[in-house]
Amino acid sequence: MRIHKLLLSIAIVFVAFFTINTVTQASITFKDLSTSHPQYKEINYLVDAGVINGIPINGELYFKAEKTVTRSEVAKMVVLAAGYTSKNVTQSSFSDVPMNVMTGYIERAVELGFMSPTAKGKFSPNEPIKRDEMSKVLALAFKLDVTSTQNLAIPFTDVSKYNSYYPYIAALYYNGITNGVGNNKYGINDYVRRDSFATFVARTKEERFALAKPTLGSAAPDES
Repeated sequence: MRIHKLLLSIAIVFVAFFTINTVTQASITFKDLSTSHPQYKEINYLVDAGVINGIPINGELYFKAEKTVTRSEVAKMVVLAAGYTSKNVTQSSFSDVPMNVMTGYIERAVELGFMSPTAKGKFSPNEPIKRDEMSKVLALAFKLDVTSTQNLAIPFTDVSKYNSYYPYIAALYYNGITNGVGNNKYGINDYVRRDSFATFVARTKEERFALAKPTLGSAAPDES
């Protein structure tokens, strides 16, 4: 009887903890993001997964969907979404990265090979990321099979097959992560918005968010 009561108490505590944790995650809302936003489900999925927690402004949380995502923000999101944690560091490896909450994520992203320095001793944490580099970061962080698609044709006229990012872009395309920006363009030099990057991460991490995967030789519709 005593053992039964002990097990029952443990079960109650576990359920209570799980419920509290779930409510805490689901209760995060952004003042500038409504349920009508096209990427609301993907963004909310990453909120519940603990990947996104917003930008605090005057006591309220904002998502800033239209803002370009920075390299430091990308580092944090891919590290968490890929199942890793911030690296415990006492000194930054980069002269342009101060010791703050993002430092450990940047160090981990570089350590894991997801991202690279922009120059010797530099990471450029506040620079927005372009779609070409984004493709490589996502492919590496989520271990996409780049080899099987690197020689397949893609419908983007602005991506040469000799471009160093071609294999990663092809991997994203054939895995239903992105279909480009329209007019047979990938937008290789375009900067990435926060809502768009969140969507790409969600699609790469969770199959149910992915686009219909194209078959070899068929063109897919653009993202618009």
